[in-house]
Amino acid sequence: MTLHRARLPVLAVLLLVAVPVSASAINAPTGVVLDKSVAGVRLGMTKRAVRTTLGKPDKVERSTTPDNKSFVAYDYRSHHIRVLFFAKPTVVEVITTSPKERLSSGVGVGTTESRLLGAIPHLRRQTFDGLSYLHRPHGTKGNFTLFGIRHGRVVQIDVGAE
Repeated sequence: MTLHRARLPVLAVLLLVAVPVSASAINAPTGVVLDKSVAGVRLGMTKRAVRTTLGKPDKVERSTTPDNKSFVAYDYRSHHIRVLFFAKPTVVEVITTSPKERLSSGVGVGTTESRLLGAIPHLRRQTFDGLSYLHRPHGTKGNFTLFGIRHGRVVQIDVGAE
């Protein structure tokens, strides 16, 4: 009986070593916080902090916008998340098309436009590149949240800094 109890801590340590768990699986909170974060990736985070939260990106893209601004994008295909860094080495925008990432109210990708409008009052509409977006007129400290709408449903959520 004493021998059996002595082996339990050793067995527990062996199980922890034998079953690898990534830091991203432990640290990656889900959800969208208006004007602040998506899936635990907050505006202003460093590249290192993003990698700690979501792991190694599936793809890293370096490019320029039509108005000639350089950017780096981390694509996380399995999470349906894209993280953008412009001149600063910190997050300036996080885009998700994942139905798993939702606001505390339950609103997220797949939500109907009417439910979105009921959950977040005073949204305004704009259209870019054929996609309709709903947004709040005043974000937090110049930050914004855009809800991309197609066929009456949310298809993407963008949280960014102006």
